[in-house]
Amino acid sequence: MTYFVNKTNGTAIVVPDGTKDTTSTSLTLLGKLSSNYGEDQNENFLKLLENFAFSTSPANPITGQIWYDTVNAVVKVYDSGTSAWKSIGQNIQGNVITTANLQIGPQGFELQEIAGAVKLINKTSNGNISIFTNISGTSTMAVNINGSTGLITVAGNATNNLGVTTKSYVDSYIDSLTANAASQASVLNTLSGNIATLQSNVSSLSTNVNSLSSGTGSVNAKDISLNGNIALQNSGTGNVAINIKTPGGVTILSAQGSVDTATPVTIKGQWVLDTNASIQANYADLAENFSSDREYDPGTVLVLGGPNEVTESTVEDDIKVAGIVTTDPAFVMNHKLTGTKSCIALQGRVPCKVVGPIELGDMLVTSSVPGHAKKAVNPAVGSVIGKALQNYDSAEPGVIEILAGRM
Repeated sequence: MTYFVNKTNGTAIVVPDGTKDTTSTSLTLLGKLSSNYGEDQNENFLKLLENFAFSTSPANPITGQIWYDTVNAVVKVYDSGTSAWKSIGQNIQGNVITTANLQIGPQGFELQEIAGAVKLINKTSNGNISIFTNISGTSTMAVNINGSTGLITVAGNATNNLGVTTKSYVDSYIDSLTANAASQASVLNTLSGNIATLQSNVSSLSTNVNSLSSGTGSVNAKDISLNGNIALQNSGTGNVAINIKTPGGVTILSAQGSVDTATPVTIKGQWVLDTNASIQANYADLAENFSSDREYDPGTVLVLGGPNEVTESTVEDDIKVAGIVTTDPAFVMNHKLTGTKSCIALQGRVPCKVVGPIELGDMLVTSSVPGHAKKAVNPAVGSVIGKALQNYDSAEPGVIEILAGRM
């Protein structure tokens, strides 16, 4: 005889004779004359007694079924309408500890914790959130948050010391700001008067400076302009023009051009170094410009000859030797020479192209290697270029420093 096991809602589970239904519910439903009847029944009773206590929910649940969730230590009931297990509520005394959101009512209060932030939410549309306190036995609202506007209303006895700024406190602060604004306006008026005085002083200074152009006196300024052009500048960038004249109006020193240190300064007239005065230079030779047949590298030995005044040496012990093309002369003569020219060191320390071997102090004369000097052996009068200031052991061409001049 087939069993029809009826649910509370009137639906039935059909269990044929000699069979077991293990899929309609979480229990084993036994048909007539099924095997192992006693053991299966005992297991059903035990599961009901312990409310299917386990870490995962029972299989094949039905509406209203109870399950004890051993992981969260919570009793839950199954809702087939949402296919979800819901925790069973109860009156709680003491602290409430939950790992999920705390909800009251289907659409009402909810307490959330998200990434360490606590959120108190009234899920009712435009619902307010109010906090009440017991004052002398009477429940009194302390704070209300309007659900439509977000505005906060604080009880009349709240103070700013509670961390809440009341309307009266704001009004008082605005009054203070108004008073400060009036005070600042007074300061601005005073500052405006001072600026007007400063402008007047600047105008007066301009008049005084203009009067100096035809009078006497001194001016301390970054730049001085005459007729719209900078006449003297000691800082910044731009062109520089400095002219110093004698009482008779003769220019004795002038410098024009950029602030580049290579820009030459023109000196005219007679200059005398007074007692304890001196002129010093970082470079080490006295040189003069000579007309040459072409331009030569520094250190090249030149002789008198060629189509112009000097040309490259090619003969040993040449008494026509003129000198060495200088590298960085300290003083240059014949500066205005035009055309192709070579600046030759006449006296002082200068690099020189040589072939060795050479020892410190050796006298040097021209060699057969074009433009190079060598050690002198019984030099003829007028053939010595200078003396070596360092040793040079190689027979290959090289460069050493020498002391130039007729020795």
